[in-house]
Amino acid sequence: VPVSRAPLAILSTRYDDDAGLSAFPNACPDMDESNWYVFPNATRDEVIVFYQYDRNVMQPSDLFHCAISIQTGQELPLRRSFDIRALVVFDEIVPDELDRF
Repeated sequence: VPVSRAPLAILSTRYDDDAGLSAFPNACPDMDESNWYVFPNATRDEVIVFYQYDRNVMQPSDLFHCAISIQTGQELPLRRSFDIRALVVFDEIVPDELDRF
C-alpha cells in the first residue's frame, strides 16, 4: 500500500552565495530557489537514501525533511517509517580554510 497519509518531504536547499560560503550556517537558504520534493506514493519496497554532512564547508551539510499533511477528505492508514543512521569516515584531505573541524 503506497503512503497516502503524511508522506515524506525533503527540502533541496539552495543558498544565497554572495560570500562564496554555500552551506549552512555560513549562508542563508534562498527559499525562492529551494524546492520541496514529496514522496506520496512510496511503497514499503522503496528506500530513500540521503546524506546530511560533509567535512568541506563548501558542501551543504543540512537536509531538512519531515512528514507533511495532505488533505484528502478520507481516513487513510498512518505512515510507518524508520531511520537508520551511520557514521562513515573517509581519509579525506580538505584544505584548512574549508575544513569544518
